[in-house]
Amino acid sequence: MVVNTSIGMITPPMAVNLFVAQGIAREYGTTLESISKRIIPFFLMELVVLFLVSNVPGISLGILQLFR
Repeated sequence: MVVNTSIGMITPPMAVNLFVAQGIAREYGTTLESISKRIIPFFLMELVVLFLVSNVPGISLGILQLFR
């Protein structure tokens, strides 16, 4: 659920984190498009993590075994 939420925070239509970053960097002339292009590698890695966590049970359930 956390991984899905973090992906949702950087992708449209919500993209809350992109709007905050653009608001902070506005004084340097940074546009929303330039920020969007720079987060593409992070977005792709999050998709890989989402795939692994949701399809490989050993990853998500293995963390629980560490606490037992």
